[in-house]
Amino acid sequence: GRSCAFMYGWARMTVIQTGSIATLSFVFGDYAQQMVPLGGYGPFIYAVLSIVILTWINIVGLREAKWVQNLLEAVAIGGLLLLIVVGFAGSAGAGAAAQTKPVDFDMVGLAMVFVMFTYGGWNDAAYISAEIKDGNRNIVRSMMYGLVIVAALYILVSWAYLVGMGMGGLVNVGQGS
Repeated sequence: GRSCAFMYGWARMTVIQTGSIATLSFVFGDYAQQMVPLGGYGPFIYAVLSIVILTWINIVGLREAKWVQNLLEAVAIGGLLLLIVVGFAGSAGAGAAAQTKPVDFDMVGLAMVFVMFTYGGWNDAAYISAEIKDGNRNIVRSMMYGLVIVAALYILVSWAYLVGMGMGGLVNVGQGS
């Protein structure tokens, strides 16, 4: 109904989207801090800068935003493909046996957050449905292709980790060793 739609719209604008943006910008900040440290507030500085710069690009114009989005997506997919190739080429973990250690379920929950981010956003294509040529046919097609591509990349990366590191290597990474 109307009141539910109104509340969802406000929740999406004030919590759902902004929370995702903040979370991903801080993850980016943590990684960027590892490459070029900026001191104790480095992750925060990188997070704020990423939000400000990407917001500015979106304000500048649709063409610029589309170009940056396509570039960043190509870099992300290229990085995943490189990871897959390196993982399958490596055989460091082929003979490593898994060591049994107690499972830290707090870490499993944290890992699942990133799995949800991986598959999240599939429905965002619906927001641009009015802009797509032959939307009735192409919106479903684009959503299905997107889901298949993301699922395939996720499975191939996981498999490459298993081939490249072996179960023992994965257990050690999961336990912080």
